[in-house]
Amino acid sequence: VGHSAGAFNAIAAISDEDFLAPYGLRATDIKAVVGIAGPYSYDFRQYGGTSAFAADATPDQVMPDRHIKGSQPPYLLLTAEKDKIVYDTNTIKMTKALKDYGVTVETGVIKGASHATSIGAMAAPFRWVNDVRAQVLTYLDKELN
Repeated sequence: VGHSAGAFNAIAAISDEDFLAPYGLRATDIKAVVGIAGPYSYDFRQYGGTSAFAADATPDQVMPDRHIKGSQPPYLLLTAEKDKIVYDTNTIKMTKALKDYGVTVETGVIKGASHATSIGAMAAPFRWVNDVRAQVLTYLDKELN
């Protein structure tokens, strides 16, 4: 499970078997993947994200929607309805890339959520803010049991 850059990192690591191989792992060793409001497919050169990548990097070199390799676990990709930082096009493109590769993908929208509250409501005291916690736990219960 990851949110925002954490979702990018989790999905990038799991979706490309070459990342996990040096650790003796395969993507299918992971039983389920959850990405919340992840920037999986965008041109970081236009949106202030250049410091996160090599100076000469391009989106084709680093975006996870362009590097799916090996057998994959199922994915849940969630977007925040009112996210003004990471737009839903990232999830739309990542979902398409995974499905085109033959991966099982579920998507969902966290109603009323902003980028921050899309993860903040995972904390028990803030469950009332939105249903992200319920969506994630329901998905994991289904996939892991």
